[in-house]
Amino acid sequence: FPMAMKIILLSLLGGILSVDRIWAQFMISRPIVAAPLAGFMLGDPYPGLQAGALLELFWIDKLPIGTIVPPNDFLVAFLVASASILAGQDLGHVSRELIAFSVLLFIPCGYLAQYVDSFIVKSNDALYDGALQDAKRADIGGIFRKHLSGLAKHFLAYLALILVSLCCGVYLLLYIFPLLPMAVVNALSLIFIALPLLGVAAGLNTINLKGAIPVFSALFLSISLIWELIHVS
Repeated sequence: FPMAMKIILLSLLGGILSVDRIWAQFMISRPIVAAPLAGFMLGDPYPGLQAGALLELFWIDKLPIGTIVPPNDFLVAFLVASASILAGQDLGHVSRELIAFSVLLFIPCGYLAQYVDSFIVKSNDALYDGALQDAKRADIGGIFRKHLSGLAKHFLAYLALILVSLCCGVYLLLYIFPLLPMAVVNALSLIFIALPLLGVAAGLNTINLKGAIPVFSALFLSISLIWELIHVS
């Protein structure tokens, strides 16, 4: 498929996966699941797994409790996986440095989506009030249509957000990444290594258990060693 068609298909997939955050919640919108799915669609799931693993814990200390709307980790992971693989296919290789550069490029999208989520939540108040009126009239069809309207609004918002972000992001990766000096590329390699540490730190910030730090450190070391062995093989 041409790149434009791939971006459209990825936008459709991302829009569908984003609905899981507000509806069924089968956890397929988690970064560790959504990013490999994007890679699988593009025929290269391993970079998607890397992107999902890097970002799974990144905002785990920002929980959607009550009226709190956290940054959207799903969107960032999906964009990082999709854009880095698309750009890597054109450049010839999906490197760790390219993934790290994609993370830095798309991190702001998580905060942009936070505002989009807040706007959608507030705009759903009218649907909620309408559904209450339908319930008083025993209008089951009206309630059903308002539920569908909320889901459609969310789907279309994320479809458009992913479409625009991928069009701009892939273009920037293709034209900026090859021009980076070697010193910056080496720094990106270090950032790729440091990102899991930030995720572990965010995870530790959510718990208060005695002996948690040694457990997390051992777990991180074990996963890192297994990851390296798989990557080398």
